[in-house]
Amino acid sequence: MLLHVSHKVSSGFTLIEMLTSIAVFSLLMILLFNLTNTISHAWLSGQERINNFSKARAIVNIVSGDIHRGIFRADLPNFRYGCTYANGVFVNGTYTNAFYTRLPGSSTSASTTRNVTLVGYGINLTATNIYLRRANLTIPWTGSGTKIPFQGPLDSQLTDAYAQAQEVAGGILDFEMLFIHEDGTSSKTYVYDSANRVISIGIGLVIVDDSTIKLLGQKNQISSLHDLFTAAITGSQSMKYEWETKVLTSNFYSNPSYPRQLANGLKTFEFYVSCSPF
Repeated sequence: MLLHVSHKVSSGFTLIEMLTSIAVFSLLMILLFNLTNTISHAWLSGQERINNFSKARAIVNIVSGDIHRGIFRADLPNFRYGCTYANGVFVNGTYTNAFYTRLPGSSTSASTTRNVTLVGYGINLTATNIYLRRANLTIPWTGSGTKIPFQGPLDSQLTDAYAQAQEVAGGILDFEMLFIHEDGTSSKTYVYDSANRVISIGIGLVIVDDSTIKLLGQKNQISSLHDLFTAAITGSQSMKYEWETKVLTSNFYSNPSYPRQLANGLKTFEFYVSCSPF
């Protein structure tokens, strides 16, 4: 009698196959993680750029509107350089420009009285952020033969109690103006010269996105960075050029004390607005 013995071959993975599968799976996970990280970084960088461009566009629209309505003539002072905004008022400092414009305003003066509006821009620095502030105040003007000086320190005029002061945008590390004359020369301060008039005004901005300015505030670096960018401007060249050649170097971004995202979160802008001096 013959007995038939069947041998069942068990199916499964060998150790080598298991290790190979684990290695392939790990490689795929690493590739997927890197891809996700790259996409996330690109998205965050895009958001930072959008944030900065939105701030720049809003500021330029406001400032250019004021400049287009500006009154640039010999019997009115313009662009007093040497005031900054602090504690609710404009006071003596370093970074503010103030000038007269044709902005509409109300007045109970006689019909012969013309009204001009004093507009001032200043930096408001706090421990956690740095803002660009704007204030305006309507002032009576009796005519072209009457000079209206800045009434002493601007804190006596552009206070929150009397002027419409507001924060234009946060994360503004520096706000500068550059004055271009008919002969092509430029200057950091405004000087009325009928023989060589100012025909264009440059608006320079150093802007940091919201998340980066938060990190700078945590490290108490906002004030020092503000001073650094301000000191880089001489007025003899493009503001953006001076910032990028004197400040924004490889050594600047490799400074280990700065947040790593500062290289992507900081942008400089420069725009020029034509003006019509008398």
